[in-house]
Amino acid sequence: MNNDNLIGKKIKHHRFGIGVIYWTRYSGAECFVVFDDNYENWVKKSEIQFISETEKTPLIKPEEIKPEEVKPEVISPQVKPEEVKPEVISPQIKPEDGILIAPKYKARRMIEAFRLGIVPFFDVEDFTFGRDVEIQKINDILNNFESNGGDFLFLEAEYGSGKTHFLDYSYYLALKNGYLVAKAQINAEDVPPYKPKQVYRELINSMRYLDRNGSVKYFRDFLRDISNFDCLQEHRFLKPAIEIIKNDDDSEEFYRWIEGDKISFRGLPLLKDFGTVADNYCYILSGIGNIVKSIGLKGFIILIDEGEKFFDSFGSSYKKNALNFLWALKYISTNEESLVDYISYYNKCGLFQSSTASKTPFLFKIPSNILLIMSFTDLSKHLKPDDKDHIIALSKLNDNDFGNLFKKLAAIYKEAYLFDINTEDEDMVFQKIISKNNDNIRMFIKSTVEALDLIRHYKNISLDELLEYETISTEVKAVDEEYIELMPEEKPIEPIPTLSTDEEKIKADQTSKMFCPKHKNISMGHLRIESSLPIVECPDCKQTLDITCDKFVLDTNILINRLFQDLSYTNFFLGKTIFIPETVVDEINNWKNNEEKIALYKTAIGEIKKIRSAYDQGKLNFKVIGKDASYLELIEKGRPDKIIAKDAQKENAIVITSDNDFYSINPDVSVIRYIYYPPKQNEIIEITVVGEKDGDGVGYYKNYTLFIVDAGEYWGEIIKVKIESVFSNKRVATANMMK
Repeated sequence: MNNDNLIGKKIKHHRFGIGVIYWTRYSGAECFVVFDDNYENWVKKSEIQFISETEKTPLIKPEEIKPEEVKPEVISPQVKPEEVKPEVISPQIKPEDGILIAPKYKARRMIEAFRLGIVPFFDVEDFTFGRDVEIQKINDILNNFESNGGDFLFLEAEYGSGKTHFLDYSYYLALKNGYLVAKAQINAEDVPPYKPKQVYRELINSMRYLDRNGSVKYFRDFLRDISNFDCLQEHRFLKPAIEIIKNDDDSEEFYRWIEGDKISFRGLPLLKDFGTVADNYCYILSGIGNIVKSIGLKGFIILIDEGEKFFDSFGSSYKKNALNFLWALKYISTNEESLVDYISYYNKCGLFQSSTASKTPFLFKIPSNILLIMSFTDLSKHLKPDDKDHIIALSKLNDNDFGNLFKKLAAIYKEAYLFDINTEDEDMVFQKIISKNNDNIRMFIKSTVEALDLIRHYKNISLDELLEYETISTEVKAVDEEYIELMPEEKPIEPIPTLSTDEEKIKADQTSKMFCPKHKNISMGHLRIESSLPIVECPDCKQTLDITCDKFVLDTNILINRLFQDLSYTNFFLGKTIFIPETVVDEINNWKNNEEKIALYKTAIGEIKKIRSAYDQGKLNFKVIGKDASYLELIEKGRPDKIIAKDAQKENAIVITSDNDFYSINPDVSVIRYIYYPPKQNEIIEITVVGEKDGDGVGYYKNYTLFIVDAGEYWGEIIKVKIESVFSNKRVATANMMK
């Protein structure tokens, strides 16, 4: 099977279940799959079974579904009119003190979380069933932990059996009982375990504790609280942080540094993002744990969810760094004395230190007052002999436990939608779900809500017929509109605001996406970059254009020229939609086995990753569109640009290209042509320092590698520089920082 054709395929995995392929790597040897319960991971192609070799599932994320796409005559169990209401807030957000939420809406908020198979955090205690033995062990550990000064616990269970839920319960229990608590959910893209800084940042962002009045406090509150004490005077990172707070100089930039969002701040120690600097972040965490009791807290609980779920997809160096960090967390929680001193390379625990000049040890002082709770799916490959007494194996829930969970879910569902179902039908639903459930708690919760959705929406279909589907979430055929009812006291959805006459005209007119003060509406513009700023001008009069369109289709040459990277410091694409035609993706993929074009392939893929990253951060919308023929077929016919132009017309978007002839061949589409100029001597620009070499900062501008003198310490920051020399033959330039 062609690797490009894998994307969109529906598959089945022996552990994770049904999912859809979103991306591939290593020539198709590994696939990035989003599974039915929203779990996502890289999996080996050899481990998956293709459900259908003929149909592709459209790769549309929930946020890409527009209201007009949800037709009234077909109501999906996952998208219902009465639930798209502005007053339904995120299930993970606790309401502000003093704000009362009606029971119906509180219940509906909980149902929204159940649809994803998860339990809202503040309700986790009421939805923990069949865990009496495990809860007692957690309580015993907490009771003994205070006197031990540290401990660790491994949580082992199969995928979907409730590890995350149990960790949430442990978090809630510890928070309620006077501990400082932090949790990191390991994620292949954003929080990989081989990147200690990203795990640290996740822990800091999730850090909570209760003050004497029972109010929830955060990491910044913690720093202010400990600044009243003279502890940590020898701590390399926390001491200067406390001094800044004492001097009332704690700016937002400062907090971004200590929280792991910035590498440096005013000459303070660097917080680097290397995979080998586990010692720096363990040192900071152990410093936090060492002082917690000074402000009346019992200890510091660190929870790591799915500690090794991505290990099979890591290369050897990534796996080595991940294990080094995770085992370092274990050893600082047990107050390993040898970790208080810096060892040049491997210490007696088998951990390796970073080779930085700081020589930071893993452990600040004894005791660390840290209890580490880390969940795994399979511990056998990683256990050490002395770890076996520190394991909780989550037992499977029995039918009685699932029955209690079902009754609780059904009761909340009834309250949320003023809906009733008789006991006999309720029992029938439960038996149907439990017969198909494979001890997967997450899928059981999700299936229960979907089954109740079906019953509520399709009253004209018998219960036997509704529950005959192979899976509860199977799409149901359309029913008459008269059966789609809003519940009492509920208001219909407010209509989407209509466009004004002028707006409609602009939207309908393909030539009205750019406005020139002299020539009015035009369909061709030129884009150039001067001093890091984009300038879009009329090709004839050179006056600046006003762009009235927020959707852009990128041609292949734009990805090669790194235009997105050059404009990422500006608002040019902020809040806009970027489309990349599959024709372009095909062209790029055809380069990866071509020795002469492999460098172009890597550059283009790097740009797509940056665009996807900006999309994941909510900065813009991104979508791959269209495909009428493969790139090779189009080359044979001599018209790949025609397909790109056609895609742009369908999306009512502007094509951005550096092709001189694109507009003359496709005059019916709006085009911005990128006019490339190399960096100029004495040009002043803003640039992100992405690396360091011999003390100089390294960045990229207009496809040139830029060396900034003595800027290595600004790694990760945006700085203003003046270009001094340009070497066109090597695509290299040098620059100095502006004071």
